[in-house]
Amino acid sequence: MLQQDKILRNQTIVLSVLVSLLITVGFAFHEYSNLKNRINTDILPSIVAEFNSVTSYTQNQFQFLQFTALQHNGMTVDSRPILSEKQPRLIKKCRSLIETDPTTLQFSNRTAQNASGIDVRNGVLLGVGDINQYSTESLNMLCTAVTTSSANSEVIRLAKAQPIISSQYYFVSRNTDFMFLFDRAFSEGSLVKYFTPELKKQYEANPSRYGNLWVTKPYLDNETKKQTITLVENVKDYRNQVIGFLARDVYLDDLITMFDKTLEQRDSHIHLMNYGLLEFLNNNSVILKHLAKDINLDGRKILRFESTPSAKSKTEFGEMKARLSVPLTAMISLIFDEQPYLFFMPLFVLLFSYTILQQMLRGIRESDKQFFDSLTQVYNRHGLYQKVYKKIDKALNNNKDAHIFSIDANKFKQINDKYGHDTGDKAIVLIAKAAKHICQPHDDIVRLGGDEFLIVLYIDTKNEFDPEQFMIRLNQKLAYDCKVNSIPVFSVSGGYVLFGENSHETLSQSIKEADSILMNKKSIDKIDTICYEFDSFNINLSSAEQDIKLDMVDKLDFIQAEHLLQSELNEAVLSAYHGKLNYLISNYLKMIYSCTRENDNLHHYRMKIVESHYEAGIPMSVFYFLFVKYSNFLFRDVEINHDEFVINNRLLSYELHFMSSLKA
Repeated sequence: MLQQDKILRNQTIVLSVLVSLLITVGFAFHEYSNLKNRINTDILPSIVAEFNSVTSYTQNQFQFLQFTALQHNGMTVDSRPILSEKQPRLIKKCRSLIETDPTTLQFSNRTAQNASGIDVRNGVLLGVGDINQYSTESLNMLCTAVTTSSANSEVIRLAKAQPIISSQYYFVSRNTDFMFLFDRAFSEGSLVKYFTPELKKQYEANPSRYGNLWVTKPYLDNETKKQTITLVENVKDYRNQVIGFLARDVYLDDLITMFDKTLEQRDSHIHLMNYGLLEFLNNNSVILKHLAKDINLDGRKILRFESTPSAKSKTEFGEMKARLSVPLTAMISLIFDEQPYLFFMPLFVLLFSYTILQQMLRGIRESDKQFFDSLTQVYNRHGLYQKVYKKIDKALNNNKDAHIFSIDANKFKQINDKYGHDTGDKAIVLIAKAAKHICQPHDDIVRLGGDEFLIVLYIDTKNEFDPEQFMIRLNQKLAYDCKVNSIPVFSVSGGYVLFGENSHETLSQSIKEADSILMNKKSIDKIDTICYEFDSFNINLSSAEQDIKLDMVDKLDFIQAEHLLQSELNEAVLSAYHGKLNYLISNYLKMIYSCTRENDNLHHYRMKIVESHYEAGIPMSVFYFLFVKYSNFLFRDVEINHDEFVINNRLLSYELHFMSSLKA
């Protein structure tokens, strides 16, 4: 197992989720691009083509409905208009065929007839107003529509209307209120409902806008209460003046039904009209709108699709376009409805990517085993050289210092000797766990061997750091873990160095310095322990023996013994002690013989002697030799009795045993 296995596992899960989301989003965006292209180049143009088929069919039917009479240039004899010669008789005949209602000023004829009274076409003439007030030109048009058959022999072909859209064809005079309906059942009680004044209004509003063939804007049909558009052809006389309109009404609901059926026939199981606003435009003027149920376009991010322009989108009625506006949320729903596999893709990709990343993690673990200690799951010496050194260099380049601790357990040999190596291994594991607990995840812990560890903390150069506080926290955590795991409580010592960008030593030298500081501290700690163990009262002197020991001080000449010792030593030894033999030897023996329970400060004096030796680099074996030599000079000319001899031997042997412990 790796040191950061848990972190890597969590990162694997997060990375797997991100990968699955990214792949799903990528596939969704790919599907969106394909769907967008299909909508713009296939689905919406198919709607345009369907509507163009309606306009094409309408235009063909209008060609059958061209009134020669209405054009004023078909009913001629030798280029002379017939109506001008036979006007009184024709108008009289026309009026005899028209039934009028003086109360409502409505008029109609049940069937269109020619002058001889033979019914030749399927149509109904309707109108309002006083015929007597019509102009001669209007009467000519009206009577021609009623009586002329030669120009309308093809009208009967309209009986088979387009099956998709039910609609009516009719002629409306521009200046008078009458129309001629084709293929429409006639009812005397509902004449006025057939009047469609909207196309007159729209034309009069802007006559220059409309060409020969045009489409009205949507309007509400008063009789059916349905939204309607009208396909119109302007009818002109021989003076090229618009005198009326051939028209075909189409209900928007019928168009929407037709478009919906067209969409159902596409290679898709979805209906675009259920996801947004479908608009149909003629010459950039909206003639149809259909908003899907439960779709709100206000304050939403809208995606727009528009049919790709082509030659097929242009007709005599104008250039047709279809446009679809879909909210982003509805578009997401549309994509998932179009490609249901996207619902399951995140889970599939998550499992797949997690499996792959776990395999990669396992491979990393296997390859990194050589850098990690099998017992503590922290770096080993090989990991120190291959991994930690590089991380330290990288940290220095990122304005961080490396705070290096050389760590070693205190009294660890006693734990191994007393409780066995299994307990010793558990103690080593506790050191690593305690270090992990107080270190940051990016810090490094290295087991150098046995109970020796190296801890490297990476801290910003601008941040302060207290190494003593770190060691206190480490020992507190270690003591707690020892109690929890029923392991004898022990502590660790540490040597600390700061390795930064401005360090004068190399990294290897700094680590050696930290180890050297640790060894010095361990020695001092060992000495301190030994000094406490060799308390002067452990020789168990009685009160009488204490008095004898104090009386012996008056018999001893410490100054003479010091002079004798100095005369025996060479300059190298004297210079090593820097002239402190009196401090180190004379005062030491004085304290041995003069200390009591009340004034005993021998422990601290021993510590000063030992620390001064370690600082000066003088072995304790030299001090042992000087102590023996000085003792001989001190008692050379002194007469002591038996009791004093026994006490003196006990004191000197005890101190020599202490110094021997320090030499080991």
